[in-house]
Amino acid sequence: MARSPELLNAYAVCTRHLRGLRRPAIAWDLGIPDPDRERAFHAVYYSLAVSGPACLPKPWGKSHSQALAVTQLQRWLETAEAAHAGTPGASPEAIALADAMHRFSLPMEPWRKVERGLAAIAGRVPMYDLSDLVVRARSLGSAPASAYFRLIAARQGTRRYCMAPGLDAEELSHDLGVFCYVVEVMRSVMQLDIHGQAATLLPLEVIDRHNLDRLEIAGYRNNREAPQKFFEMMNDLASMARRFYQSTLIKITQSAAQLPPEAMVTFDRYLAHPLSLLRTMQSERFSPVGLAVGYPARIIGTVSEPSDGSSELPHADGRA
Repeated sequence: MARSPELLNAYAVCTRHLRGLRRPAIAWDLGIPDPDRERAFHAVYYSLAVSGPACLPKPWGKSHSQALAVTQLQRWLETAEAAHAGTPGASPEAIALADAMHRFSLPMEPWRKVERGLAAIAGRVPMYDLSDLVVRARSLGSAPASAYFRLIAARQGTRRYCMAPGLDAEELSHDLGVFCYVVEVMRSVMQLDIHGQAATLLPLEVIDRHNLDRLEIAGYRNNREAPQKFFEMMNDLASMARRFYQSTLIKITQSAAQLPPEAMVTFDRYLAHPLSLLRTMQSERFSPVGLAVGYPARIIGTVSEPSDGSSELPHADGRA
């Protein structure tokens, strides 16, 4: 599939943006062998995982106020809608996104769901229990994962990439997205500088059940060892993440025959990052100091060399 110099440059801009980031929980650099697929993944990942969240008010994003965040989120969504309609304007990021959306027949729904999830964070809408956490994870984890799934799982056609009949991207990416989102929440709990904002990430019922004060969690930032009640709360979240991880393995493995041969390797790399991070947090017993600083990539491994070797998905040759 031919690409104009302008389009290749637009994709290169997205890739450069990503290379300047450190996002260990969900990998974007998956070593995808198909250059067109990899470029499209970079454009979509940049839009959903970087550009959208950057609209949030500080400390989550770059906006200086809640009102500005709402305005920026609306502009971000309008930019995605214009790209989806084939009228991206002059922005290289939007030009790349428009091409990726067209080539892979991506729906707009992931962007709309992400906007709703980000708006809830911007508005500091509380979550009351684990079901609320799953609902938010569907917007901010499963929705973008469905777009990534289409990019990884589609087979190359003459002009476009197409999903195999019978593959349900939303169903197959649901638990994958929830797993990744819960791990990202766990990683982020101690990285908020303003007291009490951990309660925006964690369900109030979970905090209360472990007898934690909503303003207390940020006070643990300098603790090398996690207080027992904080450890138990994080361990409960880890158990929840593990359940969604195991369900993800089952779903993707059952669909392996309908996926391109290289897709299983890509999914393995995609899952290896959050899984490795989860294992690191557990091995460190959720040390608040480690969470506050952020576990660096050298601890959790790189995408080509995850610290534990794999995500346990079977490979094309049958090995696990």
